[in-house]
Amino acid sequence: MYPWARALNSAKSKPNMLIYSMAKTPQRETSFHWIGPVALFHLGFVTNQSPQKIQIETLEDAKQYRLAVQREDVAAQVLHKLGFEFIETADIQQSYHLLAAHKVDLVVDDPRYISAMAQAMKLPDDQFRYVLDIEPLSIKGYLAASLATDPELVAQLRAAYQQLIDTPLYRKALFE
Repeated sequence: MYPWARALNSAKSKPNMLIYSMAKTPQRETSFHWIGPVALFHLGFVTNQSPQKIQIETLEDAKQYRLAVQREDVAAQVLHKLGFEFIETADIQQSYHLLAAHKVDLVVDDPRYISAMAQAMKLPDDQFRYVLDIEPLSIKGYLAASLATDPELVAQLRAAYQQLIDTPLYRKALFE
C-alpha cells in the first residue's frame, strides 16, 4: 500500500505494475491498460461535526467548509472543476486524521467505509457521518496495468477478468 499519488506514479512508470481501484478518466485513459471495473463507489462528504454545525443540502452549501482530498485523486479533479478549494493529503487516512483533529470539516469517502475508518482510528463507529452524495463521484473503480506491462500478461489478466465478471460474487461487489 502506497499513498495514492505515489501508487499512481509508480503504476504509470514501472513494468508489470497493477493499480486498483482507480477511476477511468479521460486524462488517464491512454496511460494504462484497463483490465475492468472491480468496485463501485458512491462518494460524498463525511464530517465529524454535529448536524447543527455542518448543514449541507447542495454542493454549493459545501463550499463554505474546509475540505481535505487525496492528491491526484479523481475527487480532487472533480471538485476542483466544480470550484472547490481543499487541502490535499497523501491518502484517505491522513484526510480522516485532519477531520478527527478538527483541522478540516469534511472529507470525501464512500459511506460503506466510514465505520471501518473509525474502527481503524480506534474511534466510536458513530464518530463520522455521511452528509451528502457528490453525484459526479458515483464512479466505477478499475483494475489497471502500467503500459510497460508485458502484453501477454495483460491478455491473461483480461481473460481472467472475463471469467470473473460472470460470478455472483463479482455482481454483488459491483452492483450492490
